[in-house]
Amino acid sequence: MRHEQYSYSIYLLLVFFALFSRPSAYAMMEVEEDFSNQRSGISQLKQEEFPTMEGDQEKLSFDVTGLRIDLHGESLKDAQDIVMNMIQQAYGLNSHEIHFICGRGNHVNKNGQRGVIWKAMPTWLSDPSMASFIDHYTKGLGTYNVVLKSSKEISPEIKRDHLKIDIIEELANKGNPQIQLLLAELYIEGKFIKQNYKTGASWLKKAADQELGQAQFRLGYMTAMGKGAIYNPLQSIELYEKSGKNGISNGYLNIGTMYYVGEGVEQNYTTSHYYYRLAAKLGNPRAYNLLGIMTRKGLGTLPSDEMAVLWDRKGAEAGEPHAMVNLGCMLIDGRGVLKNEIEGAKWLKKAAEAGIAEGQLRYGLLCKNGTRVPKEYEQAALWLKRAAASGLRWIVADAQYHLYDLINTKKIKPSHTDEAKNLLKAAVKNGQLNALYELGHCYRFGSHGFPRNEAKAKQCYLKASTYNHGGAFYALYELYSLGEEVDEEKASYYLNKAAQLGYSMALLLKGIMPRSVQRFIENNPQNSSEK
Repeated sequence: MRHEQYSYSIYLLLVFFALFSRPSAYAMMEVEEDFSNQRSGISQLKQEEFPTMEGDQEKLSFDVTGLRIDLHGESLKDAQDIVMNMIQQAYGLNSHEIHFICGRGNHVNKNGQRGVIWKAMPTWLSDPSMASFIDHYTKGLGTYNVVLKSSKEISPEIKRDHLKIDIIEELANKGNPQIQLLLAELYIEGKFIKQNYKTGASWLKKAADQELGQAQFRLGYMTAMGKGAIYNPLQSIELYEKSGKNGISNGYLNIGTMYYVGEGVEQNYTTSHYYYRLAAKLGNPRAYNLLGIMTRKGLGTLPSDEMAVLWDRKGAEAGEPHAMVNLGCMLIDGRGVLKNEIEGAKWLKKAAEAGIAEGQLRYGLLCKNGTRVPKEYEQAALWLKRAAASGLRWIVADAQYHLYDLINTKKIKPSHTDEAKNLLKAAVKNGQLNALYELGHCYRFGSHGFPRNEAKAKQCYLKASTYNHGGAFYALYELYSLGEEVDEEKASYYLNKAAQLGYSMALLLKGIMPRSVQRFIENNPQNSSEK
């Protein structure tokens, strides 16, 4: 047997472990390394593997962003009706402010007049009938931003009395696309009026025909979903394309997604990548993230970890939390970028704080293992518990398993007697491979509240071995060598399988130095010598 530079005493010690020790401690450590590597470098969230279309991003928000109403081209009388009526209606819609766009004289209205709306606005806004509604207003370049009084400053009766759908409908019938969009949203959402998708879609079409990007996008989404309109993917793409040209980045994003998943069109990653690039040019954070994923995988473009990291960073810096996870993982692994575990941990923490389950899982594991963050087991448990409550099955399973491990190794106290046992069983049920392997140990040795049962242990190991789990093959070798049912032929078979998968214990028994030992020697040259 050839030996390179290593400590012979270390080799004998490892062989001793291989022959006589209970495999759980060392074997579990190795299995975590072997199988977590399937996820460790860059593990995309399941919903990121199959992007979903955005439908809510371009809806009007009745309680946050307020309304935008363009008065260009309106007559003086029609503009006054719109301004004074919409200020009153805004209370019933719980809108905080209205942004009126009226220009400064560069456009001619229906009567050939210039700048009259801009000049008249202060008079309208100062009208005594508006005093109950307006807190203050500010002038911009051809705009007036009207901030309304807070809900506490006005009674519910005034809100209710001033919400008149027929007034909104009357204004919409005059042809203002923003008000048509507003009325469409009221019908679609069923807010203050009986829900009616078909009527909502008809108002969207009127606004879309006037080149209002938001309306084109929303109508495209409804057409893609078959809500209030006939399901027509090609028409949906046409509407999305128009909305993109009118500045709605999610229009391009949704076309990219339709080609990514083959929704109503033939799947085409190249076309998908093209439209994601268009969305990215308009500054869409989600497009940055999806471009990072596609570039990493070489979908629709040449594979490049370096370029993927650039997209990840754009997305992360734009506040896209899934991109934060991907950037954090790439930095920690040193993939496509200079390894920087400290910065990687920072981005994972940001993603975790933003409520992203994978970020919570990964940052929890950093806290558990002390990887470039202080080793804080209670903090690790906090993040792992949040990840376990996410509902994403593989994340839930991993979080449950690592919570079990924290309790099992006495790093944290259980909340009740059977918590560790229940976590392990739940992780196995959710498909966590290391948990299945550990459950085999529990049955094999009768530990952690499980009865000793070699037959059940064997079932666990056999199931884990179907996923090429090296530790499971090695455990089966031990059972058939030293267990209740000795079978030398099966033992030899499982030992060979474990060795083929690079399992250290099996390699040592076959006289082969494992890579983990080589790495240890290379990193600790002072302990090695020629023998």
